[in-house]
Amino acid sequence: MIRYSKPRVIALIAIVAVLWAAVSCPHPDIFQSDDGLVVLAEGGRLTVYALGKVSLSPSSDEDIHVRTDSGEHILTEGRLALDEDGDVVILIPQGITAVRVNGEGGASASDLQLHSLSLSAVSGHVGARSIDADEVRLTTVSGDISADGISAASFHGDTTSGDMSLGGSIGECKANSISGDVSLTLESTATVVDVSTVSGDITIDVDDVESYTLDLSEGSQGTSTRQGSGEGLISCTTVSGKLIIS
Repeated sequence: MIRYSKPRVIALIAIVAVLWAAVSCPHPDIFQSDDGLVVLAEGGRLTVYALGKVSLSPSSDEDIHVRTDSGEHILTEGRLALDEDGDVVILIPQGITAVRVNGEGGASASDLQLHSLSLSAVSGHVGARSIDADEVRLTTVSGDISADGISAASFHGDTTSGDMSLGGSIGECKANSISGDVSLTLESTATVVDVSTVSGDITIDVDDVESYTLDLSEGSQGTSTRQGSGEGLISCTTVSGKLIIS
């Protein structure tokens, strides 16, 4: 049986609280609403709250298309609120540079080029595919996270009980999970890779592992080892999971 030290237990409780707050608390600007769907477009920023699942993809024109069970709605600038809790598909034009989505039932995005992308969910899957952005943040409580074909200066992924997989060209990568596995396949552009789990396994595949310094912490006692002398840094922490780096 694994025994957790008091500082580690406190840290674990804090991590869970932060993750839950990130995906469950209403956004102070627009999420104070009983509507099932709220979409806000303002100054190149798009913010979405939905009780169901949200899927994002490019628009073929300059309008934001919001597709729900009740039909299609066009939104250029302003706010759209609908009393719907089903899935929603949103088509985004090139003029939108920052996107923030809280789809309680899940969130996904594909084939987008923008400055920042933030997707969060409570119980659903969060996924991103073929995304070119400066910043990408994916968060879920009990769902999995999958990201493939990601080109970003920074990536941040958080999940409590789900697994996480990431592939792409990332500058700085931070991935956290409590009980899920984390699997990363990264190109040599990665300069800092920081991964932590409690009971999940960590698998990292990089182009040239010798170009990194490895800072590894394993076991309930936090036994630390430091290997290599590369300019890049791979930092991994797990309590009961396995570490595989190649």
